[in-house]
Amino acid sequence: MRKRAVTALLSVLFLSLCACGKNGAGEVPEEPAAAVTEETVQNEPAATEEKDPAEEAQAADASEDSSLEMNVASIELTSEDLKDGVWNSVISKTGGSNVSPQLSWDAVDGADSYVIYMVDNTASHWMHWKSANVKETQLPQGWASSSEYVGPYPPSGTHEYQIYVIALKEPVSKIYGSFDSENLKFEEKKYGCDLNDGEQPGNILAIGTITGTYTAGDMAAEADKAPGDQSVTGQQPQQQPAQQPAPQPAGNSQPAQQPADYDDEPLDPSIDKQYQDLIDQGLLIVTDPSVDDGNDFGFDF
Repeated sequence: MRKRAVTALLSVLFLSLCACGKNGAGEVPEEPAAAVTEETVQNEPAATEEKDPAEEAQAADASEDSSLEMNVASIELTSEDLKDGVWNSVISKTGGSNVSPQLSWDAVDGADSYVIYMVDNTASHWMHWKSANVKETQLPQGWASSSEYVGPYPPSGTHEYQIYVIALKEPVSKIYGSFDSENLKFEEKKYGCDLNDGEQPGNILAIGTITGTYTAGDMAAEADKAPGDQSVTGQQPQQQPAQQPAPQPAGNSQPAQQPADYDDEPLDPSIDKQYQDLIDQGLLIVTDPSVDDGNDFGFDF
């Protein structure tokens, strides 16, 4: 009896040990999930979009131009042909004399020469003025030749025309732009002269711009026309009518000269030798001015 009781006790103990082994042995407790924080989100790499190489290059050029304008000196331009933001019609090809506008600026220290552009910002940067190796800083109206300047001639509406003056440390053999044509890449290429002929950057010392508008159909006033120009109105100068010869006395082949200062008063023949000769020859008879005979001169032929 005692033996059975011990055996039963051992069996219960064994079963208890087996149950504990199943519940704890070989199991790995789960780790708590990591908390999502603002810091972890910010540290995650952001997804990037693929960009068009051409767009990236254009953006880089625009950024470079902007930084160039900020890093070089500024030129203050003035023009007598720009009033209240409007260009004088005399510079226009169709409404004026087709002459380049008057332009002035102060010389830039260290500048060898200047580049001048004038473009129509409204029409794909149509280039109206392109001059290189400019040495002067005071340009009178009509300074540019016809191979470098053509005046505005918009087909309709109001267009914006902007002039650039770029001071260069060294002259360049070539500048960007097609004259009297559209220049779609002007914004990207206008400062290409910052590279000298040796491809070294830093050739631009200063930049200045001036902007005005011109409206199709505007005509230059007659007083603003260039000397000798007839392109504004198309009218020829009026000719003075030919002077009619003075009437000649009857019976005499030689005309009597009329006094220069004729004032409608009766003439005294004694003060004019030619009339006195006519009297002596009997060809001129003096009458009494007090007698009203219809003769305003006081003598008869």
